[in-house]
Amino acid sequence: MGRVAELAAFRQALAGGPAAPVLLHLHGPGGIGKSALLRRFTAEALAAGRHVVSVDGHDVGGRPEAIEAAARDAFGDDRVLLVIDGFEQCRGLEWWLRTRFLPRLPEHAVIVIAGRLPLAPEWRRDPGWAPVLRTIALGELPPRDAGALLTARGVPSELHASVLADAGGLPLALSLAAELALREHGWQHTEDVASALLEALAGEVPSAAHRHALRLFAHARTTTPELLRAALPWEDTAALYAWLAALPFVESCQAGLYPHDLVRQALDEGVRGGGEREYRSMHRRILQHLVERACTAGEPLAVEDATQYIYRVGDVKRRYLTFDGHGQLVQDSYRPEDRAELLAMAHQAEGEETARMVAFWLDHQPQNFAVYRSRGTARPVAFMARLGFATVEEAELAADPMVAAAWERCRATGGLAAGEHFSIVRFLVDPAAPRRPSPAMDLMLQDCLAASLRDIGMVVAFSVWSDPDFWQPLLAYADYHPVPGGDRRIDGRRHALFAHDWREVPLPQWLDTLPAAL
Repeated sequence: MGRVAELAAFRQALAGGPAAPVLLHLHGPGGIGKSALLRRFTAEALAAGRHVVSVDGHDVGGRPEAIEAAARDAFGDDRVLLVIDGFEQCRGLEWWLRTRFLPRLPEHAVIVIAGRLPLAPEWRRDPGWAPVLRTIALGELPPRDAGALLTARGVPSELHASVLADAGGLPLALSLAAELALREHGWQHTEDVASALLEALAGEVPSAAHRHALRLFAHARTTTPELLRAALPWEDTAALYAWLAALPFVESCQAGLYPHDLVRQALDEGVRGGGEREYRSMHRRILQHLVERACTAGEPLAVEDATQYIYRVGDVKRRYLTFDGHGQLVQDSYRPEDRAELLAMAHQAEGEETARMVAFWLDHQPQNFAVYRSRGTARPVAFMARLGFATVEEAELAADPMVAAAWERCRATGGLAAGEHFSIVRFLVDPAAPRRPSPAMDLMLQDCLAASLRDIGMVVAFSVWSDPDFWQPLLAYADYHPVPGGDRRIDGRRHALFAHDWREVPLPQWLDTLPAAL
C-alpha cells in the first residue's frame, strides 16, 4: 500500500535517461516494509522485461565470494535489476561493493540495496556514484495508506482506529495486528502487538511439535527442513516446515526460514508448553546436528550456525555477545607487516608485559595468530592467539607464565599421549573494547569454539582471561573451569587460566551439558 514516491523513483531508474538514478538505496528500521517494497520493484521490473537477480544478506553472510556466486547471473544481461536485501547483514562490504563489485555490472543495470542503516558517507563523496545514487529513507505509512493495508488484510473498517492507535504506521506491526484482529474477531488494546499475536497463536498451535518448532526459531539463525528433521525426527517435518513458512511473521531466504527480529525475541518465552524435558532434548539434537555440520562441512556458514546457536541459548547472548559486526570485520592470518600494530594493540589494551609475550609468540608460533581486519581498509583492529603444544620447551616456559601453568596442569592430569596436544587461547585483544564484548570479540569467541570442535588430537583446551570474574559465567556455561593455582598477575591484573578436558568430558557429553544450562 502507498509508497508512491518510492515507486516513482524506481520507475525513473527503469526508464533510464540523463537524470535517472542507477542505484537506489532504501533504508529504515526493521518492519518498515523494505522487503515488501522490493517485491513490488521486482514485479514491475519483470513486467518491463528486466532480468532480476536477488541477493539476500542472510544467505551470503557478509562474504564477498558468496555475493559473487549469488549474483553471477547479473553479468550476463545488460538490462539486469540487481536487488540486495538485508544489507545490514553485510555492511562491512560497502567499500568492496562500491569500488570493486558494482562497477563491473553491465552499463544499463539498475541496482537496489535495502538495509536498516544509511550507506557510508563515502558513496556521496565518490564522483562516480554521487550523481546516480538516490537514497530513500522509508518511514511509517501515513494513516490513509495504513488503513488501506488493514482493509486489504480483511480488517473491518470499524476496527481501524483502535488498531492504528496501537500498531501505528509500521507495516509489519500492521500486518501482525491484522492477523491478530482476524483471529480474535475484534481488537483489545495492547502495547506489544507481536507478543499479543504470539499469545493468541499459542492457543491455536496444533501440537507440541508445532510449539517446539516455533521455539526453535528463537535460537537458530535459519530453520531448514534438515534442521527440523534433526530436532523432531519422528514428526512429519515436511508438514511442520510448510506450516512455519505460512506464518505471518516468517521470512524466507535460500538458507531457510527465519522470524522477523521483532518476533524472534518473543518466541522462546511467548510460546511455552509441550514439555520442558522434550524441549531440552530437542535442543540437544539440534546442537548435535549443527556441530556435525560444522565439523564436516566446508561452508563458513555451517560453523557460524553452530557457534551462534550454542551462544544464543540461556543468558549468554544477552550478556556476552553483540551480534553487531554485520561483516565489517574479516578474520585473516598474521602477516609480518602486522607485527608493529599487533604489539601496539597489546600494549594499549593490556600492558607492557603482555606486549612482550605477544612478541615472543609471534616469533615462535606466528601461524597460530588470527588477525581481525577492517573489511574496508584491511588494517588490523584486533587479534587472537590460540597456541598449540605437544610439548613445551624451557624457553617457552620461562617466557610465559600462563603457558607454564597450562603445561604444569597438563602434566599433573596424566600428560599427553602420542599424537595428542593441548591448545591455549592465550590472547584476545581488542583495544576498542578491552576485556569486554565487542564485534571483534564475537568473532574471536566464535573462532575459538569452531577451532575446538575441529581440532583433531586436541585433548585439553585452555584459555586465559584477564578479567575472569566478568567472563566466568560464560566459561562455566561452556564447561571451562578455573585451573587450581592457575592465576598469575600480569600488567597489574589478575590473569586466570581455565580448562576443559575433552578426555573427561568428550564432545557428545559436552553437548548434553549445554541444554542443561538453558
